[in-house]
Amino acid sequence: MKMSGIYRVMNKINGKVYFGASRGSMSRQKRRLFRKLRDGLHPNYIMQIEFKTYGQDAFQYDIWEVVHEHHRLLEKKQYHLNEFLKTNSRDKLYNIRRAYRGGVFGPFGPRPSLLEIPEWVPSSGDLSANRPSTPIVAGNLQ
Repeated sequence: MKMSGIYRVMNKINGKVYFGASRGSMSRQKRRLFRKLRDGLHPNYIMQIEFKTYGQDAFQYDIWEVVHEHHRLLEKKQYHLNEFLKTNSRDKLYNIRRAYRGGVFGPFGPRPSLLEIPEWVPSSGDLSANRPSTPIVAGNLQ
């Protein structure tokens, strides 16, 4: 069933979370997300490194809110990020950007200076430009 909405991925070991938005099938989004993490190709390098460290069983995927109006996905995602940060510190959040703006999959806000960003990540935010040629892989996680 096609269901748009906000999802949350939680690291059950350290309590860090990632909020994402999907305007298609949430079950397909879950499969795609975990496939990218297993293959070492997820664009969120911090979550990718911790996925490699802790393994797939340490991560829980939850549908956080069903959103029927696609044009409100970023607004809803931003709302959940803001709500999370009211009671949690920034270091408990995998999301790299503080603010989301633009189209559903459009341009994003600036990177926060609170995170330590690996030297291969260019300041332009283009993660593919100087990415290591060998993907980060979490071993044999089927």
